[in-house]
Amino acid sequence: MKNSLLKLAACVALIGAIPLASVAADDAAYTPDIAELAPGNEMAFPPDQDFYLENKGTIEFWLAADWKTAPDYDPVAISNVGSDGASYMIAVLRDRDGLGLLSGDLEETIPFDFSDGAFHHVAVTSGDGVVLAYIDGEVCGAYEMSLTDLPSSGFFIGSSDGTHDPFAGAIAGLRIWSAPLEVDDLVSYARKDIFAQGDEHPAIENLVALSVFDSRELLVVNSITEETPSEGEAQ
Repeated sequence: MKNSLLKLAACVALIGAIPLASVAADDAAYTPDIAELAPGNEMAFPPDQDFYLENKGTIEFWLAADWKTAPDYDPVAISNVGSDGASYMIAVLRDRDGLGLLSGDLEETIPFDFSDGAFHHVAVTSGDGVVLAYIDGEVCGAYEMSLTDLPSSGFFIGSSDGTHDPFAGAIAGLRIWSAPLEVDDLVSYARKDIFAQGDEHPAIENLVALSVFDSRELLVVNSITEETPSEGEAQ
């Protein structure tokens, strides 16, 4: 990834969801929210402590990379970045042959073929000094590191900073968790509606889910162990 990943620009762009059904679901009632992304319709949100994963956490989403001619940069899917660099950033390599994971001065490449344009499930977990990268439920990278604790200027979907390194394709069912999920949980909940109450809801404290793109808002959902959701949280 190029140095342009660390440049900042002030831009907030809104994007509508598209009704695609190409992500199959184990739960027949679950249809993941899907956002189509292209240069000019990136998403940007203000910084929030719920986006931090430096001590422990998981970020997961479905991703489809849709470009035929390689750009001169690596399109960024997810970014939590500030003036000192990225706490974490996940990009698809320009040739669609893997992922780039950036955190502070650390940069890792995760080989994978995204050239089919289909949805693939991506997850990055951080905990106990180890970062694991999963694609479609398989470990594709393991690193003795923690995600860097850096101040954030915003959380971005489909670009590195709201403007630069735009992504073309689609992202679905984006979720951030406050715990490093085990692979069995990743596989199970990737195809289930975590907003459901009861047995379908994961019993993990302080669950954070970002999955309603068409509302232009992030939904923060406490686990069922929390009795009183705070203002702005889904119930």
